[in-house]
Amino acid sequence: MPPTGPRPPPSELLRWLVALGPFLAAALPNIGAVPIFDGAQYAECTVAVAGQGIHPWAANCFGHPGIAWILPLSLVLKVLGFHAWVANLVAITWGVGALVAMRRMLDALWPEASGWERALAVSAIGTLPVFLGSALNPGLDFGLAVFSMYMLDALVRRRMRVAAAWGLAMTFTKEPGLPIFLIAVASWLLAFVVRQPMGAVERRTQVKSVLPAVVPPLAFAAYLAARHVLGEELTWSDGSTASPLDELTRFRLYDRTFLSFCSMLFVVHFSWLASGVALAGAVRGLAGLAVAESGAVRVSGPVPGRGAFVALVLLGWAWLLTRHPTFVNARYLLPAMPLLVVGAGTALLGLVPRAGARQAFLAILALLFAVESQRLVDPISRAVYGTFDAGGRAELDATSLTGECCGHGRDQLVHSLEYLAIGRLVDDALAGIELGPDDAVGGALRADWFLVHDVVVGPGGAIQRAYPSPTTARIELFTVRRIGVAPLPARVYWLELPFVDGTAELTSLAPQYVLAARTHVERGGVGLDVFELHRR
Repeated sequence: MPPTGPRPPPSELLRWLVALGPFLAAALPNIGAVPIFDGAQYAECTVAVAGQGIHPWAANCFGHPGIAWILPLSLVLKVLGFHAWVANLVAITWGVGALVAMRRMLDALWPEASGWERALAVSAIGTLPVFLGSALNPGLDFGLAVFSMYMLDALVRRRMRVAAAWGLAMTFTKEPGLPIFLIAVASWLLAFVVRQPMGAVERRTQVKSVLPAVVPPLAFAAYLAARHVLGEELTWSDGSTASPLDELTRFRLYDRTFLSFCSMLFVVHFSWLASGVALAGAVRGLAGLAVAESGAVRVSGPVPGRGAFVALVLLGWAWLLTRHPTFVNARYLLPAMPLLVVGAGTALLGLVPRAGARQAFLAILALLFAVESQRLVDPISRAVYGTFDAGGRAELDATSLTGECCGHGRDQLVHSLEYLAIGRLVDDALAGIELGPDDAVGGALRADWFLVHDVVVGPGGAIQRAYPSPTTARIELFTVRRIGVAPLPARVYWLELPFVDGTAELTSLAPQYVLAARTHVERGGVGLDVFELHRR
C-alpha cells in the first residue's frame, strides 16, 4: 500500500514524545485510582446519568450545566463498564488532545521559536501538578480546562466556528465557561484587530469573522429560559447573596480567600518561576498594545499583538476565576494555569535572544513541575502555606491562609498527585478489615466527604473502595454525630486520617467503646493509624 503522506522526521517524533510523554508517564501508572472527595461525588452523578439515559437535565450535576463533559463520559462508562480506569482513560485522552491543541496553538503563536521550545512548553503544561492531579480525579473543572485549551488553539489559528463550538462546550460544562470564552474572544479582537494598524475594510472583515461567538451566549440564554419555564434551578448556588456584578467588581486585597487563590495560581509548585516571567511579558505586551495602533511598532515580533493577547486572557481569566469566595480548591483555577507557561514562553521570545537559553528555561520548568507533582519540594510553596505531617511526610497545608474547612484540606489536597497516597492508605487499611453486619468504618467528622463511600464487598466481609456503579455497596463513615441518633455498631475500625485531626473525637468515644487493637498502615512515606474499637 502506498504511503498516505510524508512521515514526520525522527526529530519531530522525538519532540512529540517530549511534549506528551511526561504527562502520560505520570498519569497512566495511576489509571486505576478511585476518585475521592468531589471527584467521587462527580463520579456518582455520572453513573446516575448513565442509568437515566440521554437527558440534558440529568447531566446538570449539582446544578452545574455539565452536559458537555458528563454526557460523553456517562456514555463511555455505560459501554465499557463502570470502572475507575475507564473514567481516568477518558480524562487522560481529553488531556492528551488538549496538549496537542496547545502545541498547534504555539506553532501559530511562536513561529520563530524552535520546535524544541514549543515541545518543552507543552511538556511543562502537561506536568503542571494541578493538571495532573485533576486528570486523575476528574470533574467539571478539568473538562472546562481542556475545552478552553481546544478553544484557544482554534481562536489563535482564526478558526472561529471551531472556537465557537468549543466555547459552546465550555458554556455547558461549568458556569465560568461562558464568561472566560467571551474574555478570550474580546482579547483576540482587542489585541489582533482593534489595536493593530489595518484598513477599515479589513478591520470590518476581522470583526465579522467572530460572529460565530454569539452562539454560546444565545444557547445559554435559551437553556436558562427553558429551565425557568420548567421550574428548574437555573444554576448551582452555595447560598451566597452577592450578585454576579458585585462579585466581578469587588476587590479586597486583604481578603484571605482572594490571596490564597492568587497564591495557588501564581506561586504554588514553582508557578512563581513561570508567573514572574509571564507577568514581565504581560507588562511589555500591554505597553506595546497601547502604541500598536499607530503602526510605529510591531508588537511581539512576527505575530503582532500576541503578547497583549496572552496577557489579556491570563489576567482576565485570573480575575474572573478568583471572584467567587468559596473553598480554595486549586482545580477552580485550572483553565488559567497553562497560560502561565504560554505567557512565560511568549515573554522569553522578546526578552531572551538565544533559543538555547529559552529551551533551558522551559526544560527546567517542565522538570520542576514533574518533580513537584510527586513530592513537595518547592521552598516558596512551603514558606507561603506551611506544611503538615501526613503521617511521616510533609505536605502542603492548603487551608492555612484561610482556615477554611476541613482540617488541612479535603478537595483542597488535589493540587498535585500526592493526594493519591490518601486513597492508597485507605485501601491498605480496609484490606485488613472484614466487616460484620454490625460493624462500621469510622473517622473524624470533617473527613467524612466521599472518601470511604462506594465499596465492593468480598468474601468474609472484606471491603474495597471502587468506582460507583449499580453493583457497588455504599457505606456511611461512622462519626460522632451517630452517637445518640442511631444504634451503635458492635465494632468500629477508626481511621485516623493524616489531613484531619480526629484525636478529640476518638477520645470522646471512650464511654461507648474500648480500644481493642491499633494498627499502623504506611505507604510511600505517608501513614495512618487504624483503631479497632469494641462496644462496651
